[in-house]
Amino acid sequence: MSQDAPLRIDAKELFSPQVEEYLDVQSALQRGVEEIEPQSLFVRVVFSSWFYLAICAGVGGFCRWAILEPFFDDNDLQQGGNASNTIAALLMFPTVAAFVGLFLGAAEGIMCRNPRRAVISGAVGFGVGFGGGLVALIPTGMVFSVMSAVAVSFWRNPAPGQMPNGLALLIFMMGRAAAWAIVSIPAGLGQGIALREKKVAFNGLLGGVLGGLLGGLLFDPISLVFVTADGQAAASRAIGLSIVGVMVGLFVGLVEGWTKTAWLLMRKGPLAGKQFVLFKDRTVLGIAHSRRNRNHRSALRALARLPTVPTSTASRSRNRCCELAIRS
Repeated sequence: MSQDAPLRIDAKELFSPQVEEYLDVQSALQRGVEEIEPQSLFVRVVFSSWFYLAICAGVGGFCRWAILEPFFDDNDLQQGGNASNTIAALLMFPTVAAFVGLFLGAAEGIMCRNPRRAVISGAVGFGVGFGGGLVALIPTGMVFSVMSAVAVSFWRNPAPGQMPNGLALLIFMMGRAAAWAIVSIPAGLGQGIALREKKVAFNGLLGGVLGGLLGGLLFDPISLVFVTADGQAAASRAIGLSIVGVMVGLFVGLVEGWTKTAWLLMRKGPLAGKQFVLFKDRTVLGIAHSRRNRNHRSALRALARLPTVPTSTASRSRNRCCELAIRS
């Protein structure tokens, strides 16, 4: 057909379902949008990643304490300890990293109402946390042993079973903080590994180090306050492990907020107030893999004002439906 030839459209083509569908989409796009009320402070806080990650990671630390605490006896441990005491003490770091990683990984999926993501990320977070925690026992033990020896050298009147004081206590706290910073790295890495996102993994690594450092720094002062007269530190460990988890989750969320360059904010619906951070330069919205998703593709094409792609072409080029390019 030459370019000068007239274009003829018969009634069947004019009133075809495809044309009606396209007109419905255009009408929906041109409708008036009501003004959206600003969200309350409560909603903004609850949907902030630093808040729900801190809560979930804190719950993870507490769950670890609740599961393994029955195997601890501080007085028996000071006298050499039995097998269960020794194993529970050796597994402290790996199990804390595992449970914090479990709840950190599942948190985002729970908040997004995505059960599959919650299960997968939580399971990967648990595995990475436990495995990484076992590997981290070596550098953690070396750092803590060296710092403990330095602390003892500054302790004027050392007494068995007692906490150091003065400068020795400060050095001991620094050693504990460094140990928790190392072991918190695998706790923060799980979600990034599950999602295969380098940026998420980096945020988890940095947030884990900062949170573990601050949480570990508070561990010994908490112990000084909450250890009972008979030497039992169950309450101290419960609070200390929960605080470590809270700090790790808090800083993972804060680092994500500090480093984000592009994000989508839900303004309406059940997830109103939730931010979705975009970690890639190009992000695909929608689904387009089969003929039954044709309606979704045409609606999203109209939304993005992209040219209509024939079904055969769309099935060959995956996810051509709607691409939102983000440039930082």
